[in-house]
Amino acid sequence: MASHLPRFQITYQSHNYYDPEECVPGNGTPLHIGTDSQITALITVNGTTAIAQDSVHGKVGFIQFVGITERELEAIRADINNIHKLIGLMKQDNPELVTDMNRDFSYIG
Repeated sequence: MASHLPRFQITYQSHNYYDPEECVPGNGTPLHIGTDSQITALITVNGTTAIAQDSVHGKVGFIQFVGITERELEAIRADINNIHKLIGLMKQDNPELVTDMNRDFSYIG
């Protein structure tokens, strides 16, 4: 994790955080239950449409969850630098990184 990236608290009470460019692995099954979707895990990115704002309580930013395939998750597990590669490749087709649960291919892996 790069130190220049902001941290995003999951909830005020939990004091747990999601950072941009983290993986949230699933259990290898489709995230869309009852389908044959290849999207089985998530990565976090800085929000693509919501812009960070300054408030009286500090800077407020937004984390976006993006669905990825099991193959992409394994590539990231093998080399964390693949997360940057994956985000770049996905943005070429989908600049706002909207998850397509019907995507049937992997960008890497």
